[in-house]
Formats: sequence, structure tokens, C-alpha cells
Amino acid sequence: MTTHFMDEADMLSNRIGIMREGRLLACGSSLFLKHNIDRLAGGDAAVKPGYTLTATCPSKEISKEVMRKLKDIMPGIKNTSVKEEELSLHLPLGSERQYADILDAVNATGASDVAIGLTSLEDVFLATAGEVDPTLGGEADNESSPAGLHHRIWLPLEDKKPSQPRSVFYLARMVALMDLRDVRTFVFNSLLPIVFIIVGFLLSYLIDPKGSLVSPPSLSLLPSTIINPSPAYVQGSAFNNSALGPPLQWTDDSRPSGGELLARYESNGTLQYDPKIVSSLPLAISAITNSTLYNWTSGSPAALSVSVTNSPLPYVKSYLVDVTQLLVPMLTMLGFVPFAYVVIPIVFWRADHITTQLKFMGMSTRLQYIALFLHRFLFGFLPSFVVLLIAAGAFGSDLLGDGGRWLAYILLVITTFLALIPFAMVLAPLFKSGRQVADTFPLLWNCLSIIPYIIVWLMTGNSSESVRNAGDIIGDVMTIIPTLAYQRGTQRLLSLQFAVDRASRVENSPVEWSDTFNPANGVLTPLLVNLGVMSLTTALVWYQTRDQISHKMRKHSSSISPGKADELPESEDLLAEAVRADTIVEGIAVRNLTKFYPQQKKAAVQSLNLAVAPSEVVVLLGPNGAGKTTVMKMLSGEEIPTAGLMKLGRPEDFDLAQRGELEFTSLYRRQVCGYCPQADALFPDLTVKEHLDLASALKGLRARSASSPHRDHVDAIIAGLGVGEYLNSRSSRLSGGNRRKLSLALAMMGHPRVLFLDEVTTGMDPAARRSVWATLRGGKDTSPPAMLMSTHYMDEATALSTRIGIIINGEMRAIGSVSELANRFSRAIAIEASLSKGFCASTLAEELGRALGIADVTVVEDFNSLATFRVPLWNDALTPMQQMAELFRFMEGGLKASCGVVYYNLSLMSLEQIFIDLVREQRA
Repeated sequence: MTTHFMDEADMLSNRIGIMREGRLLACGSSLFLKHNIDRLAGGDAAVKPGYTLTATCPSKEISKEVMRKLKDIMPGIKNTSVKEEELSLHLPLGSERQYADILDAVNATGASDVAIGLTSLEDVFLATAGEVDPTLGGEADNESSPAGLHHRIWLPLEDKKPSQPRSVFYLARMVALMDLRDVRTFVFNSLLPIVFIIVGFLLSYLIDPKGSLVSPPSLSLLPSTIINPSPAYVQGSAFNNSALGPPLQWTDDSRPSGGELLARYESNGTLQYDPKIVSSLPLAISAITNSTLYNWTSGSPAALSVSVTNSPLPYVKSYLVDVTQLLVPMLTMLGFVPFAYVVIPIVFWRADHITTQLKFMGMSTRLQYIALFLHRFLFGFLPSFVVLLIAAGAFGSDLLGDGGRWLAYILLVITTFLALIPFAMVLAPLFKSGRQVADTFPLLWNCLSIIPYIIVWLMTGNSSESVRNAGDIIGDVMTIIPTLAYQRGTQRLLSLQFAVDRASRVENSPVEWSDTFNPANGVLTPLLVNLGVMSLTTALVWYQTRDQISHKMRKHSSSISPGKADELPESEDLLAEAVRADTIVEGIAVRNLTKFYPQQKKAAVQSLNLAVAPSEVVVLLGPNGAGKTTVMKMLSGEEIPTAGLMKLGRPEDFDLAQRGELEFTSLYRRQVCGYCPQADALFPDLTVKEHLDLASALKGLRARSASSPHRDHVDAIIAGLGVGEYLNSRSSRLSGGNRRKLSLALAMMGHPRVLFLDEVTTGMDPAARRSVWATLRGGKDTSPPAMLMSTHYMDEATALSTRIGIIINGEMRAIGSVSELANRFSRAIAIEASLSKGFCASTLAEELGRALGIADVTVVEDFNSLATFRVPLWNDALTPMQQMAELFRFMEGGLKASCGVVYYNLSLMSLEQIFIDLVREQRA
């Protein structure tokens, strides 16, 4: 098998092979590799096999005193910890006889977090592969050394000057840059709308407009006769062909025949005619006249006949059917459709945690909406507006006609844009994911913008007055949708000349300002509706982007009573954490935090108490679904707690939170908190450098100056996390590990006082993880923030944590340092041993049992001279670490030689085993 996970290799393998660039560098058992790390590292003096002993002494004085004692036991021993009260000691192999005395001396200080462990397999991997441990070498005054970088990263930054207007404009510019780099987005959002606008006005220019005045043609009717008495009907050549002309004409196939009943006699002698046929009445008159003459002339029609001429008066149409009133509004409206697509980045940003990331950079959700509006205005509306006016003027559109039509149209365009953006923003909560909004919204919005208007146009051009009236009513109602309001308003403006002509009964009557803004003509209706929709939806957006979490915290603050016994946990460690949450004055403090989701009977998080002081790292461990991410989301403002109190930031922020007066938007605006979410909150089309520049602009860092503390701070983060070689690479092209580095860099910029880290090293190789750990720890005389992190990596929790909290089923089950958890939950000491040929594991187990006075030393695994033993803790009067010292003493007292032990390793139960046991107990 292949793996990047060292604990997996340690637990499963019989032998481990380490490769680099196609070559096998080392191969052997885990125990062999750990004991020979110096040989594998090519003689690097900085790499030595052995144990690492750590502890936190009660005071600096005690730490110095115990170091004096330790140097008497093991001359040359050094404390490599950057904090004076802490001990971090390397105990070389070959001096195991002194281990027991050293452990006794450290245990005597009263330190509760004494821990000891052999060189890790990850150390072997790094040494063999030639990677430099970032924690080694360099002093704080050497700016190029790791310690110097960490010093610059966590130095307090003064004179940060974030500017909301500058931040809004910078973000709008970055969004425009992303649109430009995405060809599909650029074409659909920028080019096609302009094309539609030009095509719309071009068609209106090419299609002849329909006039409002109609002059029916004159008809000359020749004499007609009554041929058949039963039934009587009119036949003959009724129309004078010389009188025909446009728009009337006949063909040989369409001449009226004798069966054309334009008029007829009934049996009672009454002549009926069809009033719907213009020539029917004149023809009836002609028939009556000629019939009379026929009778007078004794059946000789040629003797005398009468010709009737029909000359109708011109009249104004009661309705107008003009295809330009369909095409121009509809096609030019398509220039507005992309503005509604503002909902797509809103949903994507929310789903990808970009909204939260920007919020921690100082941009509230409301400011993000303003930036998106500004982007649409500067890089969408203004170009389209200019093209709209130029095209309308160039093609002589009536939309820019006199009588105030030009002003009404400009106001219609502007109010449509101002109403459309907040209207679309209000719809954002309806979509749960970016994929959902991208797949459904464009199609739905286009159909909603086009189909209703086509229906309204067809109804308003119908010959039935009742249908036309219904179409007008439906069209006016639909103006609540801004794109339909634009089309309706444009239609009204294009038909305004017809309305004026109809009122004056004179074609091409001049249009006055009073005509344009006369409510009866309907031009004002879309304008007023747009203003109403704009006001209402803007108010709704303002409400949607309010600081909900602060309101919720104010509501809950009065219900939190830390002094109530029934609200305090019973477990000693959990009680101590609750007391700590009440007493610390800055960092992170959480009391009785609870989260219920709808439709769920069990709380996702139940009565959580947690405290993280500056420079502390508290790690949350838990199985999937335990509630870790929910805790992070509540603290970051992505989720609203059901109950509880959260305090974040500086002492003044704590005081405000305790009184229920803290505004979380203020925390974000001042960049008090940083957040690295589990899913990378990055813009795919921006480069690493552009992300860093954006964060600098939003956080008020002058990182572009040639030399400034802000520039040094950003450069140190780039170097410390190793992202310098990827500055010009887009985030979408980075590996998973490098995307995590960039997300962490964005969270660290500006030196926040609180840092939330969710699975921060996922996807990183061992060397990169070590580099991140060293960066987060900081250096001497630095002040790292209060950090709350979640992880699935036990080695990461061990390396970074001040305390570890184990969450199961939404409840905190245990909390403490690694050594405190080991001392509390360990039930045995594990021994790994490599035996010489001729020696067996059972012999060593028997000798151990005899030496310790216990009978249940068991052989867990025995294969190919490698054996693993389980030694139960045998003396309740001694701490597990004191029993570890005794076991070293027994091993070096003769057991090692008599039982053929070549290499061995002693360890308490691992953090992973403790975690697994707790989860198993809880689920049982």
C-alpha cells in the first residue's frame, strides 16, 4: 500500500519503504527506522534518534530549577522550548539508563502534562527525504530564518486603515476581472446583451411602422340584376375593376361568382345584407334600385341602370397591431437580463463560504451586496446604457422622441436597473447551492421575462375590446417584475403616437409632455411600479443582511446564569473549562452553547463550554457528525445558536458581549477574527497574489509599499507557508494542499486576535504540515492569537494543542492537554520491541510480569522478531508517567539484555486509542 498518513503506515506495516524521485531511500520496520534516523539522514547533526520529553512547569523559576537538576543527571541536555515555563527536551538513545531519573525529576515539579515519545515516523520521513524541519535553526533576529519569519507573522500590526468605500470598489473590480477571465460569463453577461440591443433597434428601423389613420378604398358598384326569383340572390360583376387598387386586388381565381351572397331577398320580400362586408350595403342599394328599374323598363335592363359608388371616410383605429412593439421591448430587455444573474455569485459565495471569508476580512454581507451592485452598475449597466442610447438615436427610434418621451425612456431604463438588482438579490435565499442556482435560475428568469410579455402583446393587439382590456390589466400587474416593467413601459412609449392620434383623430399629431406623463396613457405606471419595487426589495435586502447573530446573542445573554448548579457540568475537567470560560477576559469564551436544527429531536451541539486564551490552541476532536463543524459555524456567524453565550475578541469586546451589546459586525469590521473553513473559500479565477492583494485591501494593509511592517507581515506569511512560487497561479489550478495554505494565509493576514481553523492541513504532505504547525506556533516574544481548530489528525492535535476537547454526539466528553488525557484515560503502557534471534516475545512478557508483580502482561503481536506488548498500569498510587519511569528503570536494569531486546519503545495509550475508546463507550 501507499500512503501519506504516517500513523496508518505505523499501525499496518511490517516494513516501510521510503521513496523519493523513483529511488528507494530506506526500508525496514517502523522501530528500526526510528532508531536509525541519524544514519538515514546522511549524518545531519541536527537529526538524532531519541525521545522527546515535554512538560509545563508551574512557573519559570521551577523550570529553571529542574533544568539545573536535569543537567546534573544528563550533561548537555537543552531546553528547546521558546516559552520559559515550558520544557521540551531531547533525550538521545544510548542514555536510556538516565530516563527514569529524568522523568522522576520532571514529575516532581507538579506538572500535570508530562509527556514522552520516541522519534516519530514523520520525523524519519522528513529526514530521509532531505526535508528541513521548519522548527529547527534560526534566531528571531535573522529575518530569513524560520524563527524570524514566525516573529514577523505574529508581531502586532498597528496603523491598519481599512476603508469601506475602497473595499467595496476593490471587490467590484475583482469580480469584473473574474468575469473577464471566464469566457462564457463574459459572452453571456457582456457581449450578448449589447448585441440584442443593437438588433432590436435595427429591426425597428427595417420594419415599416403601422400608422394610426386608416383610409378605406373607394368601391364603384356596377348595376346588378335579380336573376333567380327563388331563392332570390344577387349575382353579376359587382365590382368595377378599374376602381380596385392597393390594398384591394382580384385574381382570376378569386373573382366573386354568382353564388357570392353579398345580399339576398328573403321570401317575404326583405333584402338583407351583411354589415361586416364594407360593400354589402351599397350593393344592396344598387340591387334594389336596379330591380326597380328592371320592372319599370319591362325587363330590359340595358335601357337604364344605376351605378353606386362607396367612398368611406378615413378613421382612426381603436387598436394597433405593430410587431416592432414586440421586438424592440423584448430584444432590448435582454440587455437587462444578466443584471438579475447577480443572484448566482451571491449563492455561490454563500455555499462556498466566501461570504464568511469576506466577512472576516472586514466586509459585512451588506457591503458584499453593495460591491456586487457596484460591479453590475460600472461594468454592466453603464456600457449597456450608452449602447442603448446610441442605438436608439442612430436608428431614429420613437423612444427618444420629443414631448418628453426621451426623458421617460431614460427614467424607465434607470429605474428598471435600480429595481432589478435588489429584486434578484431578494431571491437568493430560495437557492441552497451554487449548482442549483446556476442550473435553474437563468432559464427560469429568461422565461419569466419573455413569455408573459408575448402573451400581453398578443392580448393588447386583439380585435376584441374585452381581451385588450384584460391584456392591459395583466400587463400592468406584471410590471412588479422589473424586466416586464421595462417591456411594458417601452411598449407604451412606442404606442404613444397612436394614442395621441386617436385622441385628436389626426395622424402624426405632435406629442406633448402632458401626453407622455398623462397617467391615462400608461407611461407612468411602469416607472412608479419600478420605484415601489426598488424601495420594497431594497428594504428586504437590508433586512436579510442584518447582523442576526448579535440579535440572537442579546436575546440569550439574559438567560445565561453561570452560577446555577444545574447548568454546570459534573465532570471535573468540563467544570474547570466552564470556570475558565467565565474568567478569561479575551480570546474565545463559550458558555452553554446549544444548537437545534428543525426537524431534529437531538441537539447538534448541547451545552458546550469552552475557553481559549491568547496564544492557546484548543483542538476539537470528534467523529463525523459529532458537531465540530457546527461549533465552528456558530462562532464564525454562519449558523445562529439556539441558546448560549459567545464572547470573542479583546477585553472590551468581552464586556459588551456579557452585557448583550456586542455587534458581531463590529468584530468582523475590525478583523478581530480570522477563519479558515473546511472547504476552501477561494475565487477560482483569481491568482494567489490577487487573493492576497484583495485581503490586504479589505484589511487595510499597505502591502504594496516597498518597505513597511505590513509588507513584511504579508511576505513572512507567504514565505512561512511556502506559497511564493505559486503567486501567479490561479487558485483553481493549485493542488489541494496549496489551496489550504492559501486559505490559511488569508485567515492569518492582519494578525487577528482569534483564529478558527477547520481541518486546516487536509491534503498537505508531511513537510507542508510541519511548516504550517511551526507557523501557527509562532516564535519567541510573539503573541499568536487564540486558536480553535478541528482536525482528524491525532499527530496534529498532539503537536499543536494546548488542550484537546473530544466531542461526541454534540456534547463535550473530555478536555485537557494530551498528557492529561493520557494520564486520565490510559489503562496500559505499550511496548514495542525488536528481539535478537533465539529470543521470544513470551519470555519478555513473563519477565516483565515477574518484575512488576503482575500476571497479565500480554503479547499483542509477534512477527519476524518484532513484538508488541500491553502492560496494564499496576500501581494506583503512581501516575501513569511515574509508572513509565519505573518501566524504563526495569528495562535498563537487566531485562533489555537478558531478553535480547535490540530496540524498544515505551508509550502510554495514544491519543487515537483514547479517542476510539471514548467513541466506542459513548455509542455503546
